[in-house]
Amino acid sequence: MNGPLYYIRQYSDEVYEHGGVGYTDIEKILETHGYKMISLPDRGSVRAFTFFSRVRSLAGYILSLEAGSTVVFIHPVFARMYRLMIGLLAIKRIRIICILADIDGVKDGDDNLLRKELRFLKRCDAFVVHNSMMRKWLLERFPGARVSALGLFDFLVKPIGEDRIKTSTLVFAGNLAKSGFLVHLHAAGLEHLQFNLYGPGPAAGIAALVNVSYKGSFAPAALPMLLEGSFGLVWDGDSIAAPAGSLGHYMSLISQHKLSLYIVAGLPVIIHSSAACAGFIVDAGIGFAVDDLRSIPGKIKALPEESYRLMQYNMKPFAEKISHGANLLQALAELAG
Repeated sequence: MNGPLYYIRQYSDEVYEHGGVGYTDIEKILETHGYKMISLPDRGSVRAFTFFSRVRSLAGYILSLEAGSTVVFIHPVFARMYRLMIGLLAIKRIRIICILADIDGVKDGDDNLLRKELRFLKRCDAFVVHNSMMRKWLLERFPGARVSALGLFDFLVKPIGEDRIKTSTLVFAGNLAKSGFLVHLHAAGLEHLQFNLYGPGPAAGIAALVNVSYKGSFAPAALPMLLEGSFGLVWDGDSIAAPAGSLGHYMSLISQHKLSLYIVAGLPVIIHSSAACAGFIVDAGIGFAVDDLRSIPGKIKALPEESYRLMQYNMKPFAEKISHGANLLQALAELAG
């Protein structure tokens, strides 16, 4: 890209135990590849002093960034001062690239919030989205926008090279509190599967289910080597029959952070057939898709050992790209010029 490159630093100081680590890794990749940091002073204990300090810093950036610069930011933007900054930079003809990491209005099923998000996003010149399905969704709302896709979120950890063996043990990692289907893992048709759960917020009683083991919550960088099982499950919503509710619908648009986790951990992936990433997983030969969780036991039984080993082998080049930040860098390169 021509001109100076900047990024707005929002997430690097946050501590995550689940998917949000993707946000911090995005900022790390930008920092190490020539993007200069834009950061307002943290909110302090003296609110009035901090407010004026942030306003002064904001004004300094607006005045100093020259036309022709590029500023990259991650959406959502929660701080009002950063939202104001992005609007002012757009007026100044600074090129604004949005990494559309989440669309909360869709995720939460909140149409009013979605309208507010779309009004805010109108000021952007280009977008990096998750995948081709999200690109289609965005272009329906902003025809003619410049859009590139990550495909997979980067995860800056060393891939796990150990081979796994095929069993009926599944891993599910993430924010367990929002995964309502977990309370139904004891249902008929799933009793021959074992589920190992990782992450914060398991609902009361889940760990007591005979085929469920809660393994705990861990720092993201340590998690790939701790995952015990043969497959990584990508699912959301409240039902085992199909991803349901707004979170289930959201699966049809996004590339899940846990998908990248499973790939670097060498876990072949099981995903619902309507998910945005289902076609990629099947075509790349790194897992399989199902319409109902109760279809999984039969699919595992019918999967030859050789095919399971091939899935692990097929994951290796994707794991290398993910672990080096190559997906984000490629997506940004497509928007150059």
